[in-house]
Amino acid sequence: MSNLVNINPEEYGLDSVKAKQIEELFTPMLAKMTSLESQFNEIKGLEINPDTCKKAKALRLEYVKVRTGTDKIHKETKQFYLQAGRFIDGWKNTQKFASEGIEKELSNIENYFEIQEAARKEALRVERAELIAPCVETEPFGLGEMTTEIWENFLVG
Repeated sequence: MSNLVNINPEEYGLDSVKAKQIEELFTPMLAKMTSLESQFNEIKGLEINPDTCKKAKALRLEYVKVRTGTDKIHKETKQFYLQAGRFIDGWKNTQKFASEGIEKELSNIENYFEIQEAARKEALRVERAELIAPCVETEPFGLGEMTTEIWENFLVG
């Protein structure tokens, strides 16, 4: 029973220190199961009679205690790591929230001239679209992009 558990922490991406901490939580339950193994082997070899049935029941209840104790350790430990993960997410999200606003502002400064030019072209497109709206059903492509000379030729045409 001493070889009952053979889990390679590297398969789960854990370093040996963290794996050892987790393993130590479960070790008492594994030790208890190892100590119960001799009783199990003894009962297994007995003739079945009312006394053997009582011993089997008592030992089964001991195994239930070990299993439910392991379940409790599992639940508490897993809950800890889930909460730790949420805590880590909170740190990341806080930093992301703070950084995104600054990044947006810096991007606006960085692209100031491009933004101004795009706004100028959009205003020109709107103005020109209003002028030709009574004459055309659909707005021609590139109204805001046309040079003044091309626009005047288009308008006259």
